[in-house]
Amino acid sequence: MDTHRPNTPSIQPRTSRRAARPLVYGRIIAVQTAIVLLFVGLLAANVGPRFGAAAQTGQRQGDVVRQLAALRMCIDRYKLRYGTYPDLGRSFDALLAGGESVPLLTDAPVNPISHSAAVSTAATAGNGWVYGGTVGPQAGTIFALDSGGKALDY
Repeated sequence: MDTHRPNTPSIQPRTSRRAARPLVYGRIIAVQTAIVLLFVGLLAANVGPRFGAAAQTGQRQGDVVRQLAALRMCIDRYKLRYGTYPDLGRSFDALLAGGESVPLLTDAPVNPISHSAAVSTAATAGNGWVYGGTVGPQAGTIFALDSGGKALDY
C-alpha cells in the first residue's frame, strides 16, 4: 500500500521555521556587532590619546636632535672662522651677528621641549640650552634642557 501523498502540506511548517531563524539570528548578530563596536570605540577613546601624545613627544625629540646638530655645526664653523669657541653664556648673539661675514644663525633656536630660547652655562630650569663655555673640557658643547632644567643627552 502506498501511503505517500504527493501534495501534502506537511513541508510548509519546516520552511516557515527556517525562514524565522535567520531573522532571530540576524538580530543576535546585530546586537553582538553593536557591542563589539562599542568596546572598540571605548578602547580607541582611551588608547588613542596616549599614542598621540607619544607621537608628539617623539616629534619634539626629533626636532631637538635636529636643532642640536645644527647648533653644533654652527659652533664648529664659528671655531673654524674665528679660531675660538663663541661666547654663548647668555645668548646666541655671537652666532646671530655675522660680524664681517654672514651670520651662522638667522634666529635664536627655541627648544621645543622646554619652549625656551635662553642659553646659559649652568643647567637651570627656564633655560632651553646649556653651553659648555669657551675653555675647558666641555668647551664648545651644547645640550638641550627639559622644562625642569635637566640636560637631555641627544
